[in-house]
Amino acid sequence: MSKEQEYNSAQVQFEEKLARWVVECSQDGYADFWNIVRRLPGSYPSDVRNVITQLIEVSLVEPDFGTEHALASTHDYPGVLMPGTAIPHPLAFDWRFTLISAERVLDELMESSRNDDRVLLLGCPSVYWLGTSKRLPRDFMLLDLHGSVLNDDTNKHERSIQSVDLMKNTLDVPRADVVLADPPWYFDEAMAFLASAAHALVVGGTLLFCYGSHGMRPGAFEEQERLIAFAESLGLEWVNSELLSLSYVTPYFEYNALKAAGFNHIPSHWRKGDLLRFRKNTHNVNRTLVPKGEQSDWFRSCISGIEIWMRRDDCVLETPELIRILPGDILPSVSRRNARRNEAQVWTSGNRVFRCKNIPALFDITQAIERGENPHDRIQAGMAQGKYEVNDNSVGRVVSQIERVVSLEMEELGSIVYGDP
Repeated sequence: MSKEQEYNSAQVQFEEKLARWVVECSQDGYADFWNIVRRLPGSYPSDVRNVITQLIEVSLVEPDFGTEHALASTHDYPGVLMPGTAIPHPLAFDWRFTLISAERVLDELMESSRNDDRVLLLGCPSVYWLGTSKRLPRDFMLLDLHGSVLNDDTNKHERSIQSVDLMKNTLDVPRADVVLADPPWYFDEAMAFLASAAHALVVGGTLLFCYGSHGMRPGAFEEQERLIAFAESLGLEWVNSELLSLSYVTPYFEYNALKAAGFNHIPSHWRKGDLLRFRKNTHNVNRTLVPKGEQSDWFRSCISGIEIWMRRDDCVLETPELIRILPGDILPSVSRRNARRNEAQVWTSGNRVFRCKNIPALFDITQAIERGENPHDRIQAGMAQGKYEVNDNSVGRVVSQIERVVSLEMEELGSIVYGDP
């Protein structure tokens, strides 16, 4: 069987399982779309909607089953935790715990450690924020791709927050008595986080590992089994798993993606994950090479809190203007399974995507805007260095494009409300 045939077979099996789960929701009295999504084992709303449509067509559920109901309450973004922090970006895989989940994970970290123990957090800024805000007697350290995620008081956190891309396989992580890891929910990234956690932990130390549940995509159940086997090869003994025990705030970029996909009344939290527990039982760690992640392939600029990521590209033959990929510019998905994702060369905090035929010049323009410099002067300096050739008139057009996008996303952030059934 070819890889394409295997993928198609897995997709069919996944849709059949999802259909059974949805029918069970109907039999149990669930009718509102978002309540159905919350009942399911981590399934994405677009997948759920497609299955409901198919079930209605064959009369296995009522025609009004899965309707989105009117708002019951509203919550201003970000609403649940970490006021005044950096805006999540889709390429940073930045989903944050709800307050309830952050508190319960923090409680378990405290129970698994003693005063002044090092508690290492791999990609869990909400738990770091909560633990340090409460001034708990632990040595909290956060390793995060987005090192400036806590922008309220950088100096206070400079020693305990490090910007680290674990996909580069450095495994240069500090020793820790307890580790909490919340990787992107993809196998390669999860392997990198497991390897780093195993390297950091003292023998007898505890790892709390967060991951997507078995309903998130085809093959997810088998994926978790493979991760547990990989962890054991690193000297991490699997203790148990608590299914669907974690909940995450819907970030701005995902809110926009779901809106673009045609959803309304999007709840502040619907995404759930599993909590896996491990214990370090040996000094020997198999430092398996982990593939490089896509984060390493992007430049970043931040303008008024809105992050603009630009894919590294040496092509400098044309104007650096933003080129539309799809109507409305917002990618209606946050998944790697979306084929349009590969077309994006420019990606914003609000899940807007564009092409660009001169990334080096675009990066210089966005850096100038971020630093309050004159973009025209920055481009002139770049041309003098032989980096590219850019018409001065196009610089003004690019600046206008960037300013419009930033202004639009700042306005969206100020007006988002969540609908919680």
